[in-house]
Amino acid sequence: MLPLLAALIVAWGILGGINANINQYLLACVASDAPDFSNGLFLTAANLGCMAGTMISGFFIRSLGLPFVLCGGLLLAAAALLLTKFVHCRADEQQATDCPIGS
Repeated sequence: MLPLLAALIVAWGILGGINANINQYLLACVASDAPDFSNGLFLTAANLGCMAGTMISGFFIRSLGLPFVLCGGLLLAAAALLLTKFVHCRADEQQATDCPIGS
């Protein structure tokens, strides 16, 4: 069980780092005129995401047990993908960005 937990922690850590880099890039593109604002927004979103992820996964652990903590992570990952796709589609419709996102 311990090697599985260690592998899971490493995998989520790598995915979290990749996600943080992507979020920082997207915010820097959208708010390129206000780098301090975009950095503050990035840090706020990252901290809120950690808080919400911990809370939701804690509910899964409390309600269903430790093996279902992965369900919380998968649920939040799916929600992030859907939200990213929604925002990306809206940006394509408005043509409001001059960053090479998605090209």
